[in-house]
Amino acid sequence: MDYLKTSEVAQSAGAPLISNAVEYFEKQEELRLLYDSQIHAMRAAGMREQGPKFREVRAKLDTILSTRRATRIHSSPTTIEEACTLLRRAGERFVETINDVEYAWRWCPAGEFMMGGERSEWSGARSLDKSDAHCVTLSRSFWILETQVTQQMWKSVMGEKPEKWRGDNFPVVCVTWRDSQEFCSRLRAATRLSIQLPTEAQWEYACRAGTTTAFSFGDSCNGSAANCDGMSPWGTPQNGLYVGNTTVVKSYSANPWGLYDMHGNVWEWCSDWYGEYAPVAAIDPKGPDSGTFRVSRGGSWRAAAERCRSAARGCNAPESKIDSLGFRLIFLPSFNYCTDDRNNSEETHTNRS
Repeated sequence: MDYLKTSEVAQSAGAPLISNAVEYFEKQEELRLLYDSQIHAMRAAGMREQGPKFREVRAKLDTILSTRRATRIHSSPTTIEEACTLLRRAGERFVETINDVEYAWRWCPAGEFMMGGERSEWSGARSLDKSDAHCVTLSRSFWILETQVTQQMWKSVMGEKPEKWRGDNFPVVCVTWRDSQEFCSRLRAATRLSIQLPTEAQWEYACRAGTTTAFSFGDSCNGSAANCDGMSPWGTPQNGLYVGNTTVVKSYSANPWGLYDMHGNVWEWCSDWYGEYAPVAAIDPKGPDSGTFRVSRGGSWRAAAERCRSAARGCNAPESKIDSLGFRLIFLPSFNYCTDDRNNSEETHTNRS
């Protein structure tokens, strides 16, 4: 299903900017796309956001969303932006093409979860992992990259092959925390999206994807469901496979929100400084204000299965370059940013070159 072409709508400038779009999108029950298409078209037509026509159209769209869909989201949204956010499904897919390389993102809706491992997971865990699970609320939804950043992505943004080259679809490794920040900065400039590393809380929330078990796929792991040291299993006496190196992303099944390799393959940098977190309820935690090490999460091909649990924490000096450490990206939705996406019932695509 295509968006209305911006040029066609923009040509009408002051003409009926909503009638055809309303009929089209209501029929498809894709009202969040109506907002994106119409606001983008009005901006392209040079309409001032504070002008009477812009406010009139926005009010009409607000009414459509609140009256037709409020019962589905259990509460009446106060703004059209809020309605758009609430209508997305966890795991919804968005594909951004940048320099001919696809970046697939998955939607993580705002919500709360129990962060940290249950006491049953403490045996063999490191001391800083031994904190009671506590309730964490994430007040903002976000998009997270479906895979770890690949070597192809790195090459297309940074202009050169990464230090340890294995192939386009392998995760990039041997990148410092500061390298990951430079990558984010360049990608932000190319996309105008708020590209960044996830906080530790955002990472675990996405990893769990609504699950409460030690891994998103259950309470045991021996290398069959994740690229780890299967000769050091967790939750099962059965030894498994040890690949001994990184694997191509998506080699193992995704979690319930469509994210790959959240367990194993490579550790992933997070934005937080590493430190003990208090086992008390928290809202949007971001870790200590300073520290010596940065958080890494997810375990790796070198790690015992225990280190790949959803709650397991790692840390490295920011300048560390390790062949089992990479990163994954997130961005926060911005409703001041609209694209002429192409959409179908499964996912949204945007192309940038």
